[in-house]
Amino acid sequence: MSKELNILISSLSEDNFRRLVQEYLKEKYKTSNVRITDGPYDGGNDLEIIIGDKDIKRNIQITIQNSNYEKKLEKDLQKASENIEKYNYLNNLDFYISQNITKDKKNELVYNAEINYGINLNILDANTLAQEASTYSSIRDFTYEAHAIKTNESIHKIADKQTKILFDVLTLNKNSVEIKKNFINSYIFSYLYIHPNSSSEEIFDYLNPNLNNTLDINFLRKELNYLRSKKKIESQLDKNKYQLTASQKQEIGNIYSVVSEQEIELEGMISSFISENNIPSDSGELINILYKLYRENYTIDIEEVKSTNNSYNTSIKKTYFDLTNFFIKKGVEKENAELYSKKLIKVCQSNDYLNKLSSIHLFNNLYSSNKLERYVNSKKQRIFLDTQVLIRMLCTLYNERVDYPDIAMHASKLLLITLEKYKDKVCLYSSFDYIDEVAGHLLEAYKLRRFLHLPFISKLGKSKNVFHNCFIELIYQGILDEDTEFIDFIDEIMNEEVGDIAYEEFSQIAKRRITEIFEQIGVELVYHPTYPNYSSIKIAYEKSLAYQSKERSATARGNDLRTILFLSQKENNIDIETGEINEPFLITWDSAFYSFRKDLLKAHPELTYWYIYSPLKLVDRLSIMNFNLNPQSISLNIIALAETNFNYSAKTGSFIDVISSYFNTDDVQKFGIINKLALLKEDTREINEIPENEITDSEKETDVITNLLLDIKSHYNSLESKYKFEDIIKVFENISFEDRIMHILKTRLKNQNSQLMFDSFDELIKTETDKSTR
Repeated sequence: MSKELNILISSLSEDNFRRLVQEYLKEKYKTSNVRITDGPYDGGNDLEIIIGDKDIKRNIQITIQNSNYEKKLEKDLQKASENIEKYNYLNNLDFYISQNITKDKKNELVYNAEINYGINLNILDANTLAQEASTYSSIRDFTYEAHAIKTNESIHKIADKQTKILFDVLTLNKNSVEIKKNFINSYIFSYLYIHPNSSSEEIFDYLNPNLNNTLDINFLRKELNYLRSKKKIESQLDKNKYQLTASQKQEIGNIYSVVSEQEIELEGMISSFISENNIPSDSGELINILYKLYRENYTIDIEEVKSTNNSYNTSIKKTYFDLTNFFIKKGVEKENAELYSKKLIKVCQSNDYLNKLSSIHLFNNLYSSNKLERYVNSKKQRIFLDTQVLIRMLCTLYNERVDYPDIAMHASKLLLITLEKYKDKVCLYSSFDYIDEVAGHLLEAYKLRRFLHLPFISKLGKSKNVFHNCFIELIYQGILDEDTEFIDFIDEIMNEEVGDIAYEEFSQIAKRRITEIFEQIGVELVYHPTYPNYSSIKIAYEKSLAYQSKERSATARGNDLRTILFLSQKENNIDIETGEINEPFLITWDSAFYSFRKDLLKAHPELTYWYIYSPLKLVDRLSIMNFNLNPQSISLNIIALAETNFNYSAKTGSFIDVISSYFNTDDVQKFGIINKLALLKEDTREINEIPENEITDSEKETDVITNLLLDIKSHYNSLESKYKFEDIIKVFENISFEDRIMHILKTRLKNQNSQLMFDSFDELIKTETDKSTR
């Protein structure tokens, strides 16, 4: 290992070898403040080490020269001697060289340094650094990273909880994600300002290198559509060509003008400062020095964020000392140099241009942390998919090329694409409970086929069954022929010919095939054990649902609660390789989970936290989790631009879906009550409807009669009813009861007495039961 590492170190570029030494010294001295220097204020050293407020005055020189390095060493010894005499540097010189020097040659050079200059010379060549790697892992880590070598030690354990929390904030926190998206949008604006009418591919080709090739083109397209919806950009004839809207272009032009004015103002301030104080320097030279100082001193990394030290004050002090050294080297007396430095820093603090310049490096250094990158790359996100997501993913898997107008379907398609792209960084889970629910939804679709040939099908309205609507959309888009039978579509989804079979048999086939389909794409399905405190937590969960007016069947409540408890169990969330808690993600549109999670964790602090994301939110997080900026690409204009700049409830349903659940018989054409109910639905449509742009799709579809039927279903599925919903189905399938059923419903619509309606249906059930027992 040491020999291999020796060779790799020897082949590093000059910049990478400097960074290697920098990382090594950070680890060795336990400080984040080791900076690469290269200016007239640095005493001729290549690196400076600062611990707290104290500058460790070591003479440090770095080279990759293979030949003539002795001449360089001689000059470096002379500079070190001057630093020791004039600036109280330590009586040493650390000479880092990426090549190998023999032991005899080292002894000779050390001897000459001591005799001729009285300096303790310490030579650290490639061989020495390779040996040091056994103690300081930063040497190996950086060298391998520079050569793009992946090691077997891909898992980097986070040493403390504070660092893990910080990393999760930087990658998952809403505000952090918005900052990243804001930067991406600022690059988009900047590019379109100069290159209007550009395609998404052209924008991607510009942005991706600026983001160190961490941009996902599907994410970019989604952002472009978002910016278009917000009237920030627009498309003319070609929908794949984008340009700024007139108002956005004017706003960006104004921002750029302000930045330019700030730069001109700074130049004027520096020129006046030089003139007033008779400083032997021109404004261009001093401004370049200031730019360099702000870039070097105003940096921050992970360790500094965690610490309580005031990094900003430390940077101010360091800038002061650097400026003082610069003025002294220009021939200014030390006392005056210190005075000039204080004055100049005060001038600079009043200028927004330099403040923005420092923010560039603060931001980039934080998000470009090697530790953060290793954490993101090594951590596998554990993702649990709920029923509604699984249903839409199954439809998407049927034909992944279809673009669905439905937002949820589109989100599921993007989710599938993103999960495939980041498959090495995610572990997918769901439960057999949810597979049963998906199979149940498919069974409901299977039942709907009975209604498709009714002459008054249009009166029944739209279905909320996802598989049914997917089928209709595929026909509309010409993907399926108009004469395609619904049963054939179901057969193709399951990749198994089903035909007309009993519901129970269909359900079993559906469960088996759906299980196989999701296991094939890498979804691990879990059986739930008996969880501790299940009964008491169940009571709290049902109270939470009632408080939120969320109605669920007993089966759905149980399935969701077991999912909640699975996600909350500490033992389910421990990373085997690191021993750390890896909080999972529940992907859902159901907002009921949010409120209960808070109550659950408050009542049971022994349980672990879990995230709740919608599919598009997860797409966002995964797409920019590896967000990384190219420092050279961040201009002040970009900084200025960046600076300036769900609910699928069970008590919603369509009329046709609800009606379908009231009949078990295949031949529904003989039931005249279906048409009567459809007519009643039309007659009871409210006159003063809510404007369509102010209501959700579920509110549009759930009308008075549909809600009434849902209430009946909910009542007979509850524990308070002495009869079951199966008994109501028998009543609705009894043709002789049709008029009485319609009377009961119309009576209920005229008054608010639900109990009277339920009592009337109870009497019908009793009559039906008595007939069947004779």
